[in-house]
Amino acid sequence: MSKVLIPNYDFVRNWSEDQLEEFINVPSGIPNGLMDIVQEVIPNINILRKYASFNHPEFEELDQEQSIIPRRLVRENKLNEAHEYELQYTLNFLEEYPQFKPIIKGVEDYKISFLRNLLHI
Repeated sequence: MSKVLIPNYDFVRNWSEDQLEEFINVPSGIPNGLMDIVQEVIPNINILRKYASFNHPEFEELDQEQSIIPRRLVRENKLNEAHEYELQYTLNFLEEYPQFKPIIKGVEDYKISFLRNLLHI
């Protein structure tokens, strides 16, 4: 069964300038799922990351590399595998950079998450 990230927007809303700088300057490919969560609160996060890559050109390559395998799996019509790969990449990223773990409240089955959002619970 597919799983989804449960965002913790309050954590991102309360970031200090230092926490924001640390996120945009992380020396690893930032998972798309985390960027999407952060972008809900900080709409220009992609631009800030792009600016950071001016000083660290490897950031752009790292961000692109983390998307290569899921894109290939999607082209092969392996959508579940692509989703699972991205989810696992995100969880591995959060293990490597535990200071960003609070960006998510957890991981939940997609159907449960869908019902929770539908019923506003």
